[in-house]
Amino acid sequence: MWRYLAYENLQPFAESMFNLSAVQTLATTNAAEAAKAIAQIASVGTPSSIFVVLIDEQAAAVIKAAVDEFGLGMVFGALSGSDADSLAVKMSEMGVPDSVSCLMGQVVPSPSSSDWAVVDDYHRAMARFSPDFNLSYYSLEGYMQGRFVVHLCDLALTVYGWPLTRDTFWAGVFDTAHPPAGFPTPWGPICNTTTCSCNTGLHSVSVSAVNSDSVNNW
Repeated sequence: MWRYLAYENLQPFAESMFNLSAVQTLATTNAAEAAKAIAQIASVGTPSSIFVVLIDEQAAAVIKAAVDEFGLGMVFGALSGSDADSLAVKMSEMGVPDSVSCLMGQVVPSPSSSDWAVVDDYHRAMARFSPDFNLSYYSLEGYMQGRFVVHLCDLALTVYGWPLTRDTFWAGVFDTAHPPAGFPTPWGPICNTTTCSCNTGLHSVSVSAVNSDSVNNW
């Protein structure tokens, strides 16, 4: 995030900390800590957007506190570490108006998409092993990570020579000649272009718009 701001010649308007450890020890509540965090920002001024680096319940509490403090019309963003569906539920529980949306970048395809073979494989695996578990970005990301590790082991056996070592592992990560079957193309766990090894993450991601009654993916 900070690298992107610097790239765009932007600076954070204000930063604030959420005392997660205090909440975990029941010394305070998410709502109380969120109010403190937003009060810190309000002491500097009124921002046009707030980016939340927290998980579902805490992120929803910060969004609610910000709406209470600054009103409607603000843009919210969150890391994909927050599960989109869970965040929507928590925003609803905390009374965030459904006109308020939070944008989240996603590092894997939509779990409801049928555009990629790996997502279809994920659907079949979930139906077989966890039929009562809701499809989600979280579980799809875990499935794809597991599939990719198996793929790297296969490359070590068939291309680079067993045993799997640090060198053969990274060779497999950047091997564009042997992509993992069924994954989006071009795609890579480090960089999603077949000619780049910049090691700074995906160059493009899908986006979820989350509010208290829905999650829209594109």
